[in-house]
Amino acid sequence: MLTGAASSCQHALCTQVVEAGGNDRLIAKARHPTLLADRAQVFAPLTAAARARTGVNTVLSLPMQSAQTIENGHGRIEQRQIRVSSELAGYRSWPSLVQVVEYTCTWTVRG
Repeated sequence: MLTGAASSCQHALCTQVVEAGGNDRLIAKARHPTLLADRAQVFAPLTAAARARTGVNTVLSLPMQSAQTIENGHGRIEQRQIRVSSELAGYRSWPSLVQVVEYTCTWTVRG
């Protein structure tokens, strides 16, 4: 298993890891703007106009799975959400791209 940051997010390295029978889990940042834009598009909410359309030009939400937790402790309320989609698999040129993930964490401090 290769886990890495943006500096590890390279086509050749990903290919080498997968060909050796491994898996990779990488964080894409500004160095890969097209990949980031595609990921953002997958998780972007539909506009009110898109939701209101009917017929041939209807825009549908892309399929994804999500999970959420809310914890209350240490003087704060913490909410975590993860959304996962396989919509970019085979679409992007990244070797072995299977899923993209969006993880958000927000917290509210009491007082």
